Amino acid sequence: MPEARSALAAAQRLADRTDDWHCKASIDIAEGSLLRLTGDPTRAAARYTRAAEWARSARTLATEAEALVGLAASVAERTPLLASSSLERAVTLARQSGAAVIEIDALAAMGEVARRHGDPVQAARLAGEAAHRAEAIGAPLVRARALITLGHLEDSSRAWQEALSILDSLGTPEADIVRALLERHDGRPVGVPAG
Repeated sequence: MPEARSALAAAQRLADRTDDWHCKASIDIAEGSLLRLTGDPTRAAARYTRAAEWARSARTLATEAEALVGLAASVAERTPLLASSSLERAVTLARQSGAAVIEIDALAAMGEVARRHGDPVQAARLAGEAAHRAEAIGAPLVRARALITLGHLEDSSRAWQEALSILDSLGTPEADIVRALLERHDGRPVGVPAG
């Protein structure tokens, strides 16, 4: 991750010297993602918020929607109402711009917010729809995220196993999160047979 931080810092210095708002938004989205993955949701939320503002100024609806999905993921635990409103706006913007992957990612995130805040029926509906639509358009990362939510709702590890398989094949750091969920659920390290 140090290389990623260094590359983002260099990109940020270049973006600071330009008036290209879309470029600024894209860099802030990347930095927000890195901050969220490294456990700094407060700073991540600030980057995503700034990215949404840059994208709004540039009138790039899909980029603004992407920033709002990231913002929601960063604040969902602390401020679920902000997360929900950000995701509803992201779905609207993604639909307007034809960004199906971002729309489906926002639906998956809405399912996770509903799950965390006690609405399993809504969570299952949204995450199920997102998983199905992601598979239909060939968006494996979004499918995996929806399956993670479904795994929390089911009394089995089937959805998490599928999510882990997808995430491992993509080489994403999110695979470690799912591996930990499976270990807590099954009581043994992932990959170790029962017996």
